[in-house]
Amino acid sequence: MTVKSKAEKAYELAFNYEKNEKSCSQSTIRGILEVYNEKNISDHYQHLAGFSAGGGCLGDGCCGAYAAGIFFFGMKTGRRTEDIGVNPDDPRGSSKNKDNFMLVKKLHDKFIQEFGSVTCHDIHRKLYGRSYNITDKDEKEKFEKAGAHEWGCTNVCGLGAKWTVEIYEDYIKKKKGDK
Repeated sequence: MTVKSKAEKAYELAFNYEKNEKSCSQSTIRGILEVYNEKNISDHYQHLAGFSAGGGCLGDGCCGAYAAGIFFFGMKTGRRTEDIGVNPDDPRGSSKNKDNFMLVKKLHDKFIQEFGSVTCHDIHRKLYGRSYNITDKDEKEKFEKAGAHEWGCTNVCGLGAKWTVEIYEDYIKKKKGDK
């Protein structure tokens, strides 16, 4: 599967999961992980539950699609407990996060370029002209009527998944070239 087809597949999966299941963080991670035929998708899906809509659907935290991308990069390149204390020159194993932080920055830059923010409510304002308190029943109805699960948040999830795959694939390609 080419990078482009992986990225397009991740977009399609995340878009459709968000449309049908309505949890940005979970929909995005599921789309990404399915592209990579990862094991334990259900576990990772569960791990991302609280990140939906800015964290607990409160909107003032980071976008769930963005959080899912960060989570994926951590799965692939983040520091592990086994890294701590191994290298006397780097006792905390901090250097193990170097690649991870670079990948997160690239995803961050994509969100900033497209939406002007990585914060849920800010992205709502960009897409819909206002933010929504989706923990409130009336606000949630307005959010749905604004197109949240037809074109808005669905597209954010699709793009978040697509960008995560593109960034990760570029990283893999460069890593192979370094060897």
